[in-house]
Amino acid sequence: MNIGYSDSEGEEEAAPPAAAAGSSSLPADFFDKPSESSAQSAPPSAAEETPLQAMADKLPEGFFDDRKKDAKVRKVEYRNPEDEQFELFQQEIARATQVSEQLVEIDDDEAQDERQYSELSEQFVLSKRVDSLRDRQQQLLRQERERRKQQAEASMEVDSNGSDTDEDIDDMLDWRAKHYSSKKRK
Repeated sequence: MNIGYSDSEGEEEAAPPAAAAGSSSLPADFFDKPSESSAQSAPPSAAEETPLQAMADKLPEGFFDDRKKDAKVRKVEYRNPEDEQFELFQQEIARATQVSEQLVEIDDDEAQDERQYSELSEQFVLSKRVDSLRDRQQQLLRQERERRKQQAEASMEVDSNGSDTDEDIDDMLDWRAKHYSSKKRK
């Protein structure tokens, strides 16, 4: 049998076909190498995929040290635990922020209620004071009217008596008083 190999990769030297066929029980195309393009282009059969899927199902989670590769073999989405923790952290912060905003809103409402109550109580006190001042004003106006009325009656009595009093003299000397001149004209 004269079969030989050359130094180049995968190239066979062809032996005479008559010698190869007669001396061994191997088929004639046994030494023929299948082309690489035909091996790669042939789709894997369903029988070959099933054992791979079955093997992936049998492998426990975390079988591979590389988590990305482990998720790829098990055909699940890879989730980085740090990203998951960060998402949980963000959710917790959002909840805490919401609770904080609710508490601030409640505090603001309470402060506003207290302000309104204090303003109303202050307004009530001031209203009472205004009422008392009005009463005092009315009382003083009545007293002033009574005093003027008594002075007018007294001055009529003096005028009817015909005697000048010290007040009339003082009024005449007071050059700023307008009421004296108006009395004289009457």
